[in-house]
Amino acid sequence: MINGMKDTITTLEVKLNKQQLEKDTLLSEKNKCTSDLKELMRIEQESKTSTQHDGLAEYIKTVPALPPPTSCRDYPNSYGIETIRVPGMDSFEVRCSARIDGGGWTVIMNRYRYSVIFNKTWNEYKNGFGDLDEEFWIGLDKLHLMTKYQSHEMIVFPTYGSMRYSNFTIANEAESYKVLTTGSLFGRHWVFETKTDVKFTTTDRDNDNDTVNCAHKIKIGWWYDKCSGPFDQLYKDFGYTVMIRPTN
Repeated sequence: MINGMKDTITTLEVKLNKQQLEKDTLLSEKNKCTSDLKELMRIEQESKTSTQHDGLAEYIKTVPALPPPTSCRDYPNSYGIETIRVPGMDSFEVRCSARIDGGGWTVIMNRYRYSVIFNKTWNEYKNGFGDLDEEFWIGLDKLHLMTKYQSHEMIVFPTYGSMRYSNFTIANEAESYKVLTTGSLFGRHWVFETKTDVKFTTTDRDNDNDTVNCAHKIKIGWWYDKCSGPFDQLYKDFGYTVMIRPTN
């Protein structure tokens, strides 16, 4: 009888060991499935996030970039080179100035060291020349579109004195970039005085109303009506900065 009970106990122990092994196996499989499920959920979430990011990136590509400002008025404290864009022309760089009256001025001409010859041809004045960091002329095509797009005031700083037009606009090349409006004139300087309907004159394009080519005589292109003033002294000693700024 005792031996029979021992055999029964042994049999039960074997069954228990087998069941424990099966339990451990099932538990291991459960843990593995749980781990696999978490990994799949992580991958799925990353995929959704990546898809969202990709979708956002694609959407951003479809949103047009904001255009550059149309004048230096949007850079009121700048004395440096900035980028602007006006209708009818690609973006281009300009020299801004905060020299007076709240800033926001676009420099269209700078001449002070005489390192650049300003006795240039029509095409050179049309397209612009020089170095924005030094001496330059912005270009008549740019100036026409800038003043056509919005009304500008213009101020001229020679070596001494100054003059200011309250509403300066010019026509296109077909009309020889003639002055369309000047507005009121404040201050006076005999070199840079001009008036409406006066066309631009260069050394190779005489559009002034004098008997000689004023640009050739004074050695600088401008909207001359008549030649006047001590021209040799002008060319030798004077420096100029000419700037414009939107009036609205």
